[in-house]
Amino acid sequence: MRRTAVVLALLGLLVATPAWGATIRATLTWTDVAGEDGYRVERRADPGPYATIGTVGAGVVTFADSGLSPGIAYCYRVLAFNALGDGSPSNEACAATPPTPPPVGGLSVTITVVP
Repeated sequence: MRRTAVVLALLGLLVATPAWGATIRATLTWTDVAGEDGYRVERRADPGPYATIGTVGAGVVTFADSGLSPGIAYCYRVLAFNALGDGSPSNEACAATPPTPPPVGGLSVTITVVP
């Protein structure tokens, strides 16, 4: 008997939102599908291959990816999974993290001795 993975519906719109804080993070959201045991979140730096960065349980439709580097475009996709296998990947959502500020230039200092 051949094992066949159940192909779940695409997850709908996936949104990546870079945000500043103590670290740079991307917050992902997607639409819940029926029949899943959970979701696998994948990320790639653009360009590059996808790698799994986390999983969440059934019914969870958000994921926060922290510790991102400045000035990099990151792309994400999400796959639903159940006991029979993985569904098709969601659409790809990409967002670039803000660059670090440029170095400050033209700094000078004058020291004056006042009697």
